[in-house]
Amino acid sequence: MKFCTSCGKEAKEQEFCQHCGAKLGSNSLVNKPQVKQSPASSKKRKIILGSILALIVIVFAVFKVGESYTDRFNQLAKFEENLNQGNVKELVAFLESSDSTLDVTDKNVKSLLTYLKENPDEKETLINHLRETASSFDMPQQVSAEVKEGSNQLIKMEKRGKKFFVYENYDFVLQPFPLLIDTNEEEVSYLVDGKKVSHVETKDGLINLGSFLPGEYKVEGKLSSELIDLSKEIKVRHFEKNNYSVLEFDVETISIQSNAEKFDVLINGKNTDISLTDGKQVEVGPVMVDESMTAQVQLDAPFGKIKSSEVAIDDTYLEVEAVLSDKQKDKVAQSLKQHLTNYSNALINREIDFLEDNSTVASDYTYASFENLIAYSTNYAGYVTDAKVDWDTFYIDETDGKWTLEVGLIEKWKENDAYDGKPSSLTESRYSNLYTLTYDGKEKWNVVNWTSYEDPSSNVKDLGMDLKKQKKDFEASTAFKANSDLEEAPSNQSTDELDVESFVQTYVSTYVEAINYGDFSIVSGQIDPSSTGYRDEVSSYIDRLNEKGMTEEVLSLDVQSVKASGDGYMVSTVEEYNIYYSDGSEKNKAYRSTYQVNVTSDGIKMGKLIETEEI
Repeated sequence: MKFCTSCGKEAKEQEFCQHCGAKLGSNSLVNKPQVKQSPASSKKRKIILGSILALIVIVFAVFKVGESYTDRFNQLAKFEENLNQGNVKELVAFLESSDSTLDVTDKNVKSLLTYLKENPDEKETLINHLRETASSFDMPQQVSAEVKEGSNQLIKMEKRGKKFFVYENYDFVLQPFPLLIDTNEEEVSYLVDGKKVSHVETKDGLINLGSFLPGEYKVEGKLSSELIDLSKEIKVRHFEKNNYSVLEFDVETISIQSNAEKFDVLINGKNTDISLTDGKQVEVGPVMVDESMTAQVQLDAPFGKIKSSEVAIDDTYLEVEAVLSDKQKDKVAQSLKQHLTNYSNALINREIDFLEDNSTVASDYTYASFENLIAYSTNYAGYVTDAKVDWDTFYIDETDGKWTLEVGLIEKWKENDAYDGKPSSLTESRYSNLYTLTYDGKEKWNVVNWTSYEDPSSNVKDLGMDLKKQKKDFEASTAFKANSDLEEAPSNQSTDELDVESFVQTYVSTYVEAINYGDFSIVSGQIDPSSTGYRDEVSSYIDRLNEKGMTEEVLSLDVQSVKASGDGYMVSTVEEYNIYYSDGSEKNKAYRSTYQVNVTSDGIKMGKLIETEEI
């Protein structure tokens, strides 16, 4: 079989190929017959060639469009335009996060735009940096790396792989960085935008809450301890690297000073495990110092449980002192009453043995005071007529296990340093004494000493001294009868009339005391409860003088007469006063007054003031 060397087809035993006309046995086409193409075939050929050319043009155009679209400078121009126009959605599409776990959100972009608007210098620096980075990609690799690493920008331009498998891909990458907090407490847990986050402490003592994209965040700190459970929230503008926000709790460790050597601490009324065992001071914390919390102390003393009031915590140092209960104060008051009774009886009888009994023990100071009053160089006479406890005192203290107490008494005495035996020679004296007592460990408070003090409070409580008995004991005292030229009372004046005279003198001085303290209750117990009109009159008069800032002082009171009248007595007096006004001025005035005194089942009481006139 023979094949044509030109077309490769099977050829017959001829000189020329019947298919292509080539001479068999030769590669040339000599004597090849000319085949004439038809017009349709020629047109088809031209169409194919045109299509190929058009395709090449289209591909080239598409390539150029893609090249322009992915061009870094064009991309940067579009980014700048969107940044200037504040196009949030477009910027979110532009931006990538360098941390795959963090997504760029509308919130990030909105807050970033706000920050750059408020800080135009930062915006200019950012744009310049991106331009430098775009240009640096044409530089040697080392220079480009230096430009990239030397920047501390929020947004970086980075070359990342290929786009459409052909073009260089450039991304605008938002850079996360550590969210740092400075706080004043250790036991704090944190939430960022409501999500709990872990944290570590940096070498600078700051708290690192982890890396977050630039933006605004709500950071909440929760401080919990056995004393408090607090939460504080701050808004953080997270745009500056190595910067930190302050989240401080208004809490402190405070010192509590008390008046006892061992006490338990209560915070907001709740007993804590904090207990002082040595000294009088203890540290407590952390607590808030904005008055929203209270501190209190309590302890079991030998004479019963005592505690302080709740004190608002407003400073890092607090004095919180335990006080006696009203029941405990009443017990102390009875000891003081017994002491005064014994002391008065000792003076009346001039007998030192009266200074103490089974319920009280007299101190060396008590003995010395008594001896000074009845020394042979004087002729003192006197007895106690009234005593009131200053309820705002009762200052208690423990030192080296020993308990002492200071209590104020307002006392009234009928006395005279040079008594001549005449009842009228005794005048009323008023004292404000601060008594010091000690607890003997056997359920007794004993008086150690006393001294005068100024400005007693108006919160007083009557001790209930037995004035009538004291007066009768005084009048029956043989010691005074033997050492004086006692004049007999007029035959027409009974003992009851003497009691009435003494009552009026006491009433007037008590009335003046009530005026000076602006407290009707001081004198109310001496007015007949049935005399409602007079009680109202006295109460209104005291209030009126108190509003005007006026006070009085009794200079003298002379009972002119005591006459029986029905179930009581009519008492005439001449009284002299100093009147003090709020502007500092004063006047001396004297009055002639007539009182109605009633004898009731509760004793002698004032009925009313019948009349008074200035003289």
